[in-house]
Amino acid sequence: MKITYRSSKLIHRGPWLVGTVLLAATSLAFIPGRALAESPAPSGIAATTGDCERTYTRLGGAFYTRYDSGEHWERYAKVGPYADVLVALGDDGDRLVFWRGASYLPFFETAAGKTFFDPSQEVSGDGEGRNFDKMNQHSHVRIIEDSEARVIVEWRYIPDFERSGPEWWTEEYFAIYPDGSVFRTIMRGSETHAEYEDPSHPIVRRYLLTDGGIRRLPDTPVDIAALAVDRGLLERIEDIGFNRLRGHFALAMQSNGVAAAIGMTAESDIINPSIVVHGWGDAAVRVGLNGQASTAFRSGTIERMDGTDLVLWLHGEFPAGSRISVEPLEGTASPTTVRAPVRDPYASEVPLLPEGSSVPGRFGAYYTTLKYWDEWDRPWRVGDSADIVVQFDQSPDRLVFWRGTTYVPHWVNERNIWYGNEFCERRGRDSGIDGLCEPMQDHDSRFSRVRVIDSTPARVVVHWRYAPTNLEHQFFGVDETGWGDWVDDYYTIYPDETAVRDTTLYTSKPNVFNEWHEAIPLVNPGMIPEDILEPRTLAMANAEGHTRSYDFTDGFPPNETFEDGLNIL
Repeated sequence: MKITYRSSKLIHRGPWLVGTVLLAATSLAFIPGRALAESPAPSGIAATTGDCERTYTRLGGAFYTRYDSGEHWERYAKVGPYADVLVALGDDGDRLVFWRGASYLPFFETAAGKTFFDPSQEVSGDGEGRNFDKMNQHSHVRIIEDSEARVIVEWRYIPDFERSGPEWWTEEYFAIYPDGSVFRTIMRGSETHAEYEDPSHPIVRRYLLTDGGIRRLPDTPVDIAALAVDRGLLERIEDIGFNRLRGHFALAMQSNGVAAAIGMTAESDIINPSIVVHGWGDAAVRVGLNGQASTAFRSGTIERMDGTDLVLWLHGEFPAGSRISVEPLEGTASPTTVRAPVRDPYASEVPLLPEGSSVPGRFGAYYTTLKYWDEWDRPWRVGDSADIVVQFDQSPDRLVFWRGTTYVPHWVNERNIWYGNEFCERRGRDSGIDGLCEPMQDHDSRFSRVRVIDSTPARVVVHWRYAPTNLEHQFFGVDETGWGDWVDDYYTIYPDETAVRDTTLYTSKPNVFNEWHEAIPLVNPGMIPEDILEPRTLAMANAEGHTRSYDFTDGFPPNETFEDGLNIL
């Protein structure tokens, strides 16, 4: 049975149950429990070492999608339309796929078949083989970077379910270039933070994707001094050197957002080098080779909260002595928008909620890793994209998705006052377990994760996925399929700070208690709610335009003053 709720009307439509409640531009949907059984993995094994002929010169983009293997279990998976990640290469439909059925261990699919990457370590979960995280309770993927010059995909997972604390997670990053070369960086969990931060801790593996499958390459391919910036430019351009984790030569403009001409010399033979210029800004780029204009390159940008980086991939063989120039095209740069730096939270005497700048920043959704309190941050084994911040051109306000609140999104103003609209909350007793079941009980964010689906000057879409569990990490509503409740929340945010929340609750228990909205302000140490709440803070309305305001000056208004049918806050 499918039931659609619109205001107070009840409509029966088909075999599933879906409920939509119109409240504060938010929709809520219920879909019955469905199961993901163990699935046969595509055949193929990552192959040989040694370099070989390159097949590709073009990336076709990275996409969130739902890869359908055709297996019967696909119809039972409690996932939405963006569950998997696909990276396209070349012009013949070849693609790198990060798929749920293999717990997101990627495979490369061409006309020749499917070839999996080699596992980076032994795994032990609730599934078998590649699908070790049977329902992907922990394992998830995100597109961190996507341009014509490079794609970076992050895969985060717990390799051993017996050790599931924040210090034992693994993060793998796949940097994919237009010629099919892949730099895979493996950051395993560690006992101590010092071990994790040790420069020797990351494991880097190199591969080449070809129309015949995946080939393993030597892990130390590049002379790190192979590309040198002209010495006369070093006052305005920093030569950072070769980034072995991502496979690019790194430079930085001394004035963030002010692009300038760069001259470099190849000091050894190079094939298809990649260059990243931090702080380049949004100026279009011109590339020269030995004094002649070149069109054999791909360019892209990395958008950060405090600026824009340039990414270049140069196609061709560059013998030692080759001269490479990179210049901004005149008249293509916009006025620089660089957000003011934030205070150092570790310098505070008490832990304060992470805050941004008190000035506006360029509109968009940005991956970042927010600092809070050194003692709290240290157990986490995360890179530089653990959290998401949405900022606005005309306002210092931000929408923050932070691990410290298990990614429950909060609006944050220039006074660092946080406000959220809750999540799906279930009562454990309705499912035979103790306590409340909600993401707020998931203190390590084991079952909670966020991704940027879309970020343009016109709008932002952020996907927050979580499971409402209790403090014992027990799932609500586990049925005969093995699936419990899961929730997909999609936040669509516009430059004027208007936002729409679209919530889908996948559940086998749609007719028992579910709370999905509660106004929750957060305050810093030394503050109380009365410091931030206005007495007349609540107004309610219905679709016919009837409104009523409530005054909390003398305490909570009597229950009888809350009228039925007022469902818009």
